Amino acid sequence: MNTAQRRVTDWPARPASKNSPLRVAIITVNYNTRLLIAQLIYSLHARLGKQQVLVVDNASTDGSRQLLERLAAAGLCELIVNDVQRYHGPALNQAMNRLAEQDETRRVDYVWVLDSDCAIIRPDTLADATRALQASGAALGGQASANQWHAEETIGLYALLFDPRQVWRDPIPPFEDSGEPSLALQLACARAGLARVEFPFTRDAYLVHRGRSTLAEVVARGETANKLYDWAVDHHEPHFNAEPGAVDLYQRFQAEFATVCRDPESDEAIVQACLQAV
Repeated sequence: MNTAQRRVTDWPARPASKNSPLRVAIITVNYNTRLLIAQLIYSLHARLGKQQVLVVDNASTDGSRQLLERLAAAGLCELIVNDVQRYHGPALNQAMNRLAEQDETRRVDYVWVLDSDCAIIRPDTLADATRALQASGAALGGQASANQWHAEETIGLYALLFDPRQVWRDPIPPFEDSGEPSLALQLACARAGLARVEFPFTRDAYLVHRGRSTLAEVVARGETANKLYDWAVDHHEPHFNAEPGAVDLYQRFQAEFATVCRDPESDEAIVQACLQAV
């Protein structure tokens, strides 16, 4: 099995220290969503301060890779570049494997998965979410919703915060190469008795999730060889999690980004906007 499709190692322990600040790594996967991934990275640094952001690019052809290379060179993210489309789940496993292999001086306490078409709205987003997870001792945190493939209710992968010490180990499977990459992982956590805590990421306007943006690009580009194409044809319109007011919030955020970054076609303008946000 390709290493991108599996967990290479269980999560190593981080030496306990009362003086060590809580560390969170943010991971996201990009495929042809150049402007959206730029806005996500901008919003993370502008709202939350300097963050550890790891992006996996799945062989984008829209200029995303070149932009992300510039952002990585400026210290605004770390980057894993794929020369073929590995899809969402395997790409998340690549990011997790990279984090697990870091030496103990960089080892993180929590991992936050975000979709590339999210935008952080509130500056207390990460602090409140990690506080909820830490206080409860839960393995997973996020906003629950009915899963469209099964009857179970699961946390939306678009903003999933988790404790890798509990989750990234046997018998919990890694992310899958499927329409719902975290489903098996979440169901296994439940079977193992690992707790989850509800956190209202979009309901309380901590962030906005546009939704289906990669699918929209697959359709717009006519990528009939993409295994998600048939699904995407009827599922590519943004849904904003059906949250009242989310569209207005998103439009205001876009207006802010346009003001700060006056030329979104320019990689340099985006890099400078993100640097100024830190």
